[in-house]
Amino acid sequence: MYILDINIVELSTSIFVLIVGVATTLYGVNKNRKISKFKSLGLKTEGEVFDLIKKEDPEDSSYICIIRFLTKNNIWITREPSAYFSHFGIKKGDKVQVFYDPENPNDFVVYNPITNPIFTIPIIVGIIITIGALYSVIRVLIAND
Repeated sequence: MYILDINIVELSTSIFVLIVGVATTLYGVNKNRKISKFKSLGLKTEGEVFDLIKKEDPEDSSYICIIRFLTKNNIWITREPSAYFSHFGIKKGDKVQVFYDPENPNDFVVYNPITNPIFTIPIIVGIIITIGALYSVIRVLIAND
């Protein structure tokens, strides 16, 4: 009976880690998919970092990045991007690549070829965690037979 309790604890821990691995992988896939969708279906233009506004939360030292760009219909869009992008090292006035939805130009992403591949990291880490957790679940189930 005592061995069964240890296996249940080990199995539930492995299943929890498996869920974390799958969630991490899906997070990375979702971020990559959104950027890829805009790159393939959206219109590309050059934008500029219009402003960097410090968040009001005193415990949060990050900034909101306001981008400004001109659409093909000569309409200025000045706002925060639809999807998060790492604006590490970016300064006010810097030029950036913008991909926007031609039907709704307020829906846009900033493509940074240096930092956007960072969203591949959660995919890789999630897959590694998932494989390790699957191995652990199988090992516990086989040991229980």
